[in-house]
Amino acid sequence: MAEHVNGKAPGARKPAAKRPAAKRPPGKRAAAKPAVVKPAVVKRVPKLQAVLPAASKPAPELELARAAVRVIEDKLGEDILLLDLQGISSFTDYFVIASAKGERQLKAIANAVLDVAKAKRRNVAHNLDAQSAGGWVLLDLGDVIVHLFAPEQRDYFNLEELWADGRVLLRVQ
Repeated sequence: MAEHVNGKAPGARKPAAKRPAAKRPPGKRAAAKPAVVKPAVVKRVPKLQAVLPAASKPAPELELARAAVRVIEDKLGEDILLLDLQGISSFTDYFVIASAKGERQLKAIANAVLDVAKAKRRNVAHNLDAQSAGGWVLLDLGDVIVHLFAPEQRDYFNLEELWADGRVLLRVQ
């Protein structure tokens, strides 16, 4: 390897000369340096993701109401209606209204709905014998209330008309 005359490799740069520090008069401070503002980092997001909301899981109350509808359908309940009462009612968010042909079917549907509610960890305790004999079984599951009627009782009480401001989420006839 060839050495340069002053002992450094060819092409090497000279070290920068040190500048003497500027002297200031005693008692004066150095002027503050202006703050350096860094530009904000902008993360690029594809347009579709920015416009579309993220898919979210339905509320547990709505899941319970839909599960109740499925069970009622499985037990051959008739004229099933799921109403959204959020913002309308202060005591519940959803009504599930359905009809059954007789007292035995009312009890069977009510027991099946209670089983689903217990599986979803809802505390429920009901006396179904007295209610089913009257033709109207009411199951209060918190944010979901299930009304099971004999056809005559459903026509008489007409909850659909009473809660007509509610939004119909599902109707199975």
